[in-house]
Amino acid sequence: MKRFAAVLLVVALTGSYAFGGTVTFDPAAVPDLYNNAADGPTTATIDVTMDANTNPISAFGMLIGSDGPAITAFAVDPTFTGLWTGSATDVPGPGLYTSDVYTEGFVLVGLFPAVDLPQFVGTITIDATGVAEGDYTILVDGTSALDDLRSVVADPNTGEKEPLVGMATVTVIPEPATIALLGFGAVALLRRRK
Repeated sequence: MKRFAAVLLVVALTGSYAFGGTVTFDPAAVPDLYNNAADGPTTATIDVTMDANTNPISAFGMLIGSDGPAITAFAVDPTFTGLWTGSATDVPGPGLYTSDVYTEGFVLVGLFPAVDLPQFVGTITIDATGVAEGDYTILVDGTSALDDLRSVVADPNTGEKEPLVGMATVTVIPEPATIALLGFGAVALLRRRK
């Protein structure tokens, strides 16, 4: 009996979520941000669009997070905001990531029509100032352990929520002086080998 209960528990925990929605970022890969404004651009803007397998939808929650470049602004498009009976826009994130922002919306089913997707949501601004060089992700994660902070879309007929996911990549490059030093070091090593 204990083994049967354990199997049920595993099945219940893993669930059978089908990814209900996607967030696309444009550009999906942000090329070459510098970590020092004296060397080049440190900021970029990224357009955010939401789509879903269940269409239309009656509610959504979207948490966008970064463990690299800071998300300094989330400008939710007023046209998008106007589609929802109730919405919260440009809300500071709950701190699940080094930097995060949150937005949500719902319609009163039966009184207002559900929202057709895809829809342009708005624009985020990221800043790589002081961030170590490397590749980072901007993430919409529908599988947060905190149920009320998951990124989700809701089916207007059943109210069932399904995960909303998306990802963009950001490359932070070193300042030109660092690149030059690495180049001089490589030349010195090659000369020394000869």
